Amino acid sequence: MLSLLDTLAKYGLIIFKNVRRNLLRTALTSLGTMVLVLVITLIWSILHYLDRAMADKSSNFKVIVTERWQIPSRMPPAYAATLREAAASAPDDIRPKDWCTWQF
Repeated sequence: MLSLLDTLAKYGLIIFKNVRRNLLRTALTSLGTMVLVLVITLIWSILHYLDRAMADKSSNFKVIVTERWQIPSRMPPAYAATLREAAASAPDDIRPKDWCTWQF
């Protein structure tokens, strides 16, 4: 046990001497490590926020159907019933409870 503490003390002294030997290298390494930890923490926080937001939105989702070739997407009102029933083609598919058409 004494030899282990002796070895750790010897290596600790070498580490301390090398840290003090080149202060610029030590400062840049420390700064780089801090920036890396900050960036990883920011990315992790954003992903966690998006995961929570998507979990809240996944229970009640809406579908918007637009016409592909016209800029003011004007779907003919006659297509509304067809699109509402086409969403659920099998008998056990989820059917819409509420639907409406918008023109914008």
